[in-house]
Amino acid sequence: MQKNPDNSAAMGLAVLCAVVVMVLAVIAFILAFVSFVLTILCLMAWHRPLTLGNVVIEPAEARDFVMSGLVFAALVPAFVAVMAALFREWPPADAWVVIAAGGYVFGSLGYARSLSELAHDNHSLPGGMTLPAPAAEPATPASTPTPSGSSGSGSFRFATWDDEEVRRA
Repeated sequence: MQKNPDNSAAMGLAVLCAVVVMVLAVIAFILAFVSFVLTILCLMAWHRPLTLGNVVIEPAEARDFVMSGLVFAALVPAFVAVMAALFREWPPADAWVVIAAGGYVFGSLGYARSLSELAHDNHSLPGGMTLPAPAAEPATPASTPTPSGSSGSGSFRFATWDDEEVRRA
């Protein structure tokens, strides 16, 4: 048994965890800032389209962005409250504002991400409408095989039940 335990491994793990928490905090701050800027732009595009270079924010998209953020700003604290009641461990009173803000960021940027994925799809239109998939081309009569008794071109011939006997004879 060692008399003088070395805590350098524990200290290294603590430093690593602190760095990970700081990186996650910076990422959360950047996402919150992006959400704030996009919310301001969406409020500017609330009644008429806003054009920024080659990007156009339509009023319906702007309303959906803000509304999805507000819905998640209500749903995430409700979910946290249900989980807190279930586990009987309540977050501090100051944390509810951060939880609601995180819900807004998660909801609004989640909507923006899903909207950008739809924009890359070839079959999507603004407003959530989609075009039907192109119909498959029907087979041409020349490419379908014909039975051996009928007049068809090519050397293809359907098999019959006595093919082996005919070949042996």
